[in-house]
Amino acid sequence: MNENSKQKIVDYFTHCDSLWQDLGGEILQRYLNSLLPLLVSISKEIPTRLAIDVGCGGGRYTQLLPQFFDKVMGCDLTERLVKEGKKKFPDIQFECADATHLAISDSSTDLAMSVGLAEYLDKTEIEKYFAEMARVLVPGGVCLFRMWGAYSIGSLLAKFGRGIEAIHPALYFYSRRATRKQLQDSGFENIYFVGGLLVARWWGSKTILGKLLWTKLTKKFILFIERHARCLPIYETYWVIASRVSVSEATE
Repeated sequence: MNENSKQKIVDYFTHCDSLWQDLGGEILQRYLNSLLPLLVSISKEIPTRLAIDVGCGGGRYTQLLPQFFDKVMGCDLTERLVKEGKKKFPDIQFECADATHLAISDSSTDLAMSVGLAEYLDKTEIEKYFAEMARVLVPGGVCLFRMWGAYSIGSLLAKFGRGIEAIHPALYFYSRRATRKQLQDSGFENIYFVGGLLVARWWGSKTILGKLLWTKLTKKFILFIERHARCLPIYETYWVIASRVSVSEATE
């Protein structure tokens, strides 16, 4: 990603109406239903001294972390959102920073979380991002982030300029296989994919076809799958969980 692309993203989030702080609405509640159990589980398995939320916006998901971790930091490239985060969540430290160049010490972080960041990073940038997460995490620390799957309605619509990128800056979709390889190359292991949203948007819901497709019964079935079968490889968005390789394992 060149500087022009980064500036385009900053400009978008600087001028959009949302401050990325609220957790209301159907889509966000569905994400919470999948994310909170992961945070509960992860916090029982690793030290809980420091968690960072990279690409935190105004603190929408950052606000979940203090109940699990002693210290929480949110980092975002958009100064406006960082300022708003500081106002609303004074107990959380917010910093304006690039996801690939964080002002955080090596091996100092127990959890590095990102929600809504990976889809803005091209192949070169996401490799830098993974390398940066490996740098700041303690051995055995966990990287938890959301990704958009390569084979989804959203990625198909993107080819025709009809997907979510029609209102957002350009998005990138990655396969689970490619993501696993990139993480392994960056020094991660124990890589898991957990379903986020089976259908991330009710695409075209205002059209005749959309109204026929997204009936109450269809939506109820999709929500049932999300509650009971998050291991299926058919989700539009995924949570990716990976552990930084310990020092002893890295030197073997």
